[in-house]
Amino acid sequence: MRSNHTDVPTNGSIKGAILRFQDLHESYKRGDLARDTERAYLALRESIYAALVVTQGLDRMPGQTARQAARVAIAARIRLSTGDAPQTTVTCDVSVGGFAALVKDVLPVGGRCVFVLTTAGRSLVGEARVVACHRQGAAYRASFEIETMIDNDWAHLEIAVLDAAVAALARCIVYPRPI
Repeated sequence: MRSNHTDVPTNGSIKGAILRFQDLHESYKRGDLARDTERAYLALRESIYAALVVTQGLDRMPGQTARQAARVAIAARIRLSTGDAPQTTVTCDVSVGGFAALVKDVLPVGGRCVFVLTTAGRSLVGEARVVACHRQGAAYRASFEIETMIDNDWAHLEIAVLDAAVAALARCIVYPRPI
């Protein structure tokens, strides 16, 4: 049985806002989000992104929205074609605008790649540009900015990011850490 927290007043309650967002987000994913609740969903979505940016201590570039800056830890399989030999690896974190992954060799900043990111049972295909690459143990952590993807894949990527963010926030509510 699905919980229904769409009538939960948030009244500044983080728990209430997260519970309400979870239900609205599930309706959004199913494609049955009522028009009269769409504004509430979009407002809560922006609040979730803003909270992620603050809790992660991220700086935003001028003009960058919280939605563009926020990232979540997602270990998803990704295939990168950066030249002669494609490599399959795992992401460290993902956002609606990019991702970071561990790679075997250093990648030049500005270099481009084709990627296939597998998340939630879907293969999302696009092109990305390397924005940073630093040694991390025996591998390199490369950060990529997504430049192109088909529209439907952008929507699926955002759903995966929000699913991971909401799951992490829900865990904090259920199992809060002492301060």
